[in-house]
Amino acid sequence: GDIILVGGAGGLSTGAVGGTGGNVVFTPGAAGSGSTSKAGVVRTANPGGYVAPQVTPATMTPAATMTIANLLKRLITATHTAGATAAYTLPTGTNMSSTYDFQTDDSFEWSLINLSAAAVDTVTLTANTDHTFVGAPIVLSAHATTIQGSFATIRSRKVSGLVWESYRVG
Repeated sequence: GDIILVGGAGGLSTGAVGGTGGNVVFTPGAAGSGSTSKAGVVRTANPGGYVAPQVTPATMTPAATMTIANLLKRLITATHTAGATAAYTLPTGTNMSSTYDFQTDDSFEWSLINLSAAAVDTVTLTANTDHTFVGAPIVLSAHATTIQGSFATIRSRKVSGLVWESYRVG
């Protein structure tokens, strides 16, 4: 049968107290004291055993400012006909931190696929307040001459407080 783990619901929110829902945390064991000891990991029982839901991807058009809700869909498709690059601005650090109880160094990955047909219809990921971008920010279009670069995998990481960095990792 299924095993379902659910963090506790947040209490009544009065100002800055209460309201935050409980997290579900899996913590592997620490390494022993021997010279060949290794720390444990969290793993599934078989390679095909991990399945995550994929909600309908977020869709963007020119000059969009993304939100944490867009990024947490884990897949964003871009289609525009601007005849030039479209700036997709990352969410602010405040927006990134306001919805979920992210801790320092928590991260998640999301992907952007540029479905625009013309070669000039690129997407440029741009920084925002308390949210920097590291790596090549331009995602090429799906045009036949640029199709190899028409997607990007991004890892967004909470640095501290309301400060975030997003890295192009693929």
